[in-house]
Amino acid sequence: MGAPSVALYMPRRFRATAEGSTQKMPLELLTLAGPLLQSGYDVKIIDANIERDGPAALLDACRGAVCLGISCILGYQIIDGRQTALEVRRKFPALPIVWGGWFPSVRPELFLKDGIADLVVIGQGEKTFLELVERLSNGASTEDVQGIALKTNGRVLHTPPRRVCDLENLPPVPFSMLDYEAYYRSDPGVPLVRYFWAAAKNRMWPRQDMRLLWYMSSWGCPNQCGFCCSKGVTRRRWTALTPQRILDELGPLTAQNRVDTVNFCDANFFVDRRRVLDLCRAKQDRKMGFHWIASAEPEIVVQMSGSDLTALAESGCFCLFVGAESGSEETLRRMNKGHAPGNNEACAERLLRHGIAPILSYIVGVPGESPDSVKMTIEQCRKIKTAHPKAVITILHYLPLPGSGLYEDAVRAGFVEPKTLEEWGEIGERSYYGGPTFNNLKRSQARTVDHVRYFYFHVMDLPLYKARLGLAESVLRRLAAARLRYGLLGMPVEFRAALAMRRVLRAAAKLVRHRGRPRVAEPPS
Repeated sequence: MGAPSVALYMPRRFRATAEGSTQKMPLELLTLAGPLLQSGYDVKIIDANIERDGPAALLDACRGAVCLGISCILGYQIIDGRQTALEVRRKFPALPIVWGGWFPSVRPELFLKDGIADLVVIGQGEKTFLELVERLSNGASTEDVQGIALKTNGRVLHTPPRRVCDLENLPPVPFSMLDYEAYYRSDPGVPLVRYFWAAAKNRMWPRQDMRLLWYMSSWGCPNQCGFCCSKGVTRRRWTALTPQRILDELGPLTAQNRVDTVNFCDANFFVDRRRVLDLCRAKQDRKMGFHWIASAEPEIVVQMSGSDLTALAESGCFCLFVGAESGSEETLRRMNKGHAPGNNEACAERLLRHGIAPILSYIVGVPGESPDSVKMTIEQCRKIKTAHPKAVITILHYLPLPGSGLYEDAVRAGFVEPKTLEEWGEIGERSYYGGPTFNNLKRSQARTVDHVRYFYFHVMDLPLYKARLGLAESVLRRLAAARLRYGLLGMPVEFRAALAMRRVLRAAAKLVRHRGRPRVAEPPS
């Protein structure tokens, strides 16, 4: 008899297969697989983001398995994961199903009461999931396993939280389990990252494909930003790998897979600034040539010396995702952010001066935010983009996240909490592409935010998206720059007209192609 097996499933991140990058390997599941493999289990990972028939492959992996593990965050993953779990439940009614990830961690009762989960892992899952698998393998009780939620006697029971495990004490993430080329072929260009590289280097986007590797060097975050649910999941704990361990793992990975860019997808990469600088120096000493990107807080960048920023750039850092959040001091305080609005502008200037492209992320519409505060944010975004056209700016509408500090404020202010998993999945997906989920903005302000985001910023970034610009796009880009420079952010008539004309031209081209097809003769009656 072979080793006992465990099936792990990564639901689809987006409803449409063309949305988002699929080069991201399922790190959530790979980190669980390491301890399981070390303990002698056979682990089968099914990633619906690249599998042509993920549910069928999963059903095959579930035959004879000890349990099924599913991880998700807020968004379409909930919908796909739920549908798949129901199918597994119908096919294998006795198979235990365990959920994990940040959304199940803050709303475990939804999964347990819906009937798609027998157990939910809360927070860091490597040690907890291994213990659950061992208990299930031996037919032992799981009710005293720390760090889980389960349903017993019709009630949801939360066991005592488990202490955070030092990442250095865990086995290496088994990237070799997965075929890197399958992820690379699924999305060879990784457009957004490639555009940021082009912006930082003052070049048009490179025609060659970008071989990207997602990697997590730390877990958790000590900050308590009001819009983020990390505090409810990690209890403000943080643990990280040492620079030596990181490079020991990345060396073979980047060489064997010819990776040219590493995305450090840590929740907060710069918690220990000395660790990052030691990593930069060690990478230089080892002559490891890959580029890298990560996230940072504005105050961290402002506090770093010029030589520190030079060290980042020389070690291959070409882009930092910066949590600017707001241009209003009042709203930053409400969000529990520890920086002044002026740090956002200083951060963008300093990064670009050292050849690092900043992606400044803002949030508007948090509970209690005044119209003047939203105006300040739009004005700051306008000023930064005008002064630094190569700074990439994103403005997101606030989405109330369970487990976050501002969540109850949003509920008191009128946010109607979804009651089912399907509703949570839908609201999570809409928040990334649609208007405000929590409508704390006046309609005119929400419309202005969307105009700034979709028309002006996007159009100004067109040179990053295309090697050559047509005449119409060049004209629109100049108009967008002029509107931002002079603060004329009203109805973008010219852009609406261009979109309408593009739709007409596409429809005409489609009609021409249709009429040009040879007609098939009807068979004689």
